[in-house]
Amino acid sequence: MGQKPIVPAARKQFGGVLNFAITWLSFIVRLVGQLGYFLLIARGLGPHNYGMVASVIALLTVFSAVCGWGSDHVLIRHVTMAPERFGAYFGNALLLNAATALPVGLLVFGAQYLMVGMATWAFVAFALGELFFARFHVVAIASFMAFERGNDLFVLNAGFGMLRVAACVAAIGLSHPLTVEIWAQWYLGAVVLTGVSALAYTVWRLGPPRWYFARQDVGLGFHFCLYFTADSALRDIDKPLVAYLAGPVAAGLYNAAFRIVDAMAVPLRALMAAFYARFFRHGHEGIEQSFQFALRVLPLTLGYTLFAGVALTFGADLLPMLLGEKFRAAVPVATTLAFLPVFGGLTSIGGDILTSAGRQRTRALVVACLCLSPVLFAYLLVPRFGAIGAAYAALGNAAMVAATIWTMVILSRRKAARLPDAASAQAHTA
Repeated sequence: MGQKPIVPAARKQFGGVLNFAITWLSFIVRLVGQLGYFLLIARGLGPHNYGMVASVIALLTVFSAVCGWGSDHVLIRHVTMAPERFGAYFGNALLLNAATALPVGLLVFGAQYLMVGMATWAFVAFALGELFFARFHVVAIASFMAFERGNDLFVLNAGFGMLRVAACVAAIGLSHPLTVEIWAQWYLGAVVLTGVSALAYTVWRLGPPRWYFARQDVGLGFHFCLYFTADSALRDIDKPLVAYLAGPVAAGLYNAAFRIVDAMAVPLRALMAAFYARFFRHGHEGIEQSFQFALRVLPLTLGYTLFAGVALTFGADLLPMLLGEKFRAAVPVATTLAFLPVFGGLTSIGGDILTSAGRQRTRALVVACLCLSPVLFAYLLVPRFGAIGAAYAALGNAAMVAATIWTMVILSRRKAARLPDAASAQAHTA
């Protein structure tokens, strides 16, 4: 009689492990697809045109975090704890994404006109894809992350990766030469198909949206929005700056090296994405529980990123074989960036501790205060040292952000520890 509950518990535990493994694998498949897309399109466009495209995509990535006003993360936060509220927060996310796409697009157009100078119609195609249709896919991913549905995440991520690679293959095979304008059209077509399919799949699997504006979560959404916009700026604002300060060729070399290094961080990002909802479950009980959970994750992430750094240091000479001889000058840039994922892993884990424990405002303010530091580093190093200078700037900036985030984690833990002591002392005095 006493042993009967063990079987359901064991099955539940096994199911949780299996779901985590499938979720992790789904993000691996998606990010490997992005790597394949990068290798094909960089080789097809060459350093100059690739530098221009990568710079515009980086700008769109930075500002796309404003689209939706953080509603995808608000959805995860609420639906993780109350699944019955999915329809309302699904509808809220779709409404806010639609409302913010146009003003964000106009803002990015002005920035790219000054820094990159891409042709208007090519930019419109990239912007429409990234700021509107790609957001359907983002909301779909957030929906299934909230329910920890690994199988569905695999379907969405695998489909997304395959469609982008297929678009690259078709564009390169049917266009001689491949220009920025031609690639923009192929890119938009692939993103439209992916976004609409992801939206339809989410409705089929989880149910339709209920059109609802979560007015009470505007503040929380702003903090998510502020953090992820600033975080994207920390990660990507240097790409168009390199194009502005040193030209599209230097931007192409730096972007190529960065993407190779970023590809080595694919398992780390997949791991953190799979753990994201679990951080909220632990953080609901307080920052100490979230911190203890992070300590169990930290050895795995640090071990992998150190291994990846060593592999990149010794394997960077293979870069021209992957991208062509035109990218040989990117080899020393990739070597310089080899240990960048170590700082990225530390920042991600520290930030998730703060967010899951209800300290998103602290995380957002820290990153917002530092989001212009890449601009300073770039202006100091890129005009004199070019792509190598951009690599050193990225390393210095990443180290500074990681140190600041973990400082705030330590201070927040100390503050939380003092509160029970103060309450206990007050009760004892009374």
